[in-house]
Amino acid sequence: MLRVWQEFWQQRAPREQALLRWGGPLALLLVLYLLVGQLNLRWPPTSHTLDASPQALDLLVEQAQRHLRPVQPMTADRWRLLLREQGWRETQVLEQDGGWQVSGQVQGPRQVEALLSWAQQQGWLWTSVALEGQPLQVRVQLVAFP
Repeated sequence: MLRVWQEFWQQRAPREQALLRWGGPLALLLVLYLLVGQLNLRWPPTSHTLDASPQALDLLVEQAQRHLRPVQPMTADRWRLLLREQGWRETQVLEQDGGWQVSGQVQGPRQVEALLSWAQQQGWLWTSVALEGQPLQVRVQLVAFP
């Protein structure tokens, strides 16, 4: 391999060798400079401090609330009614650790999707979904958005 490079080098004219000797490293430095500039790296990294004034904290809370959905309080009866409306059969609703476990029998995955979508719109997040058997038996764990 070294021999191939030596032959390549010797076949170049002296002017071309000088151009490669000085231009190659210069081009490499230019590429590195542009790469670092493109990544916009700064050293040392700047630290950001949080403005802890009451007005700034109120603004942060207000901005966060725009992105969060309020959690709608649920009861076992409300979950049962929803499941019945969506065609679930043999339903069971249990309150567990501030969340809910709903289970029942459905005809297909679309009914599970509908429940999960509705729950999310109400501020509830599913933590586990278990599907088994035929007809499809479903068990869903739901908790309020943190």
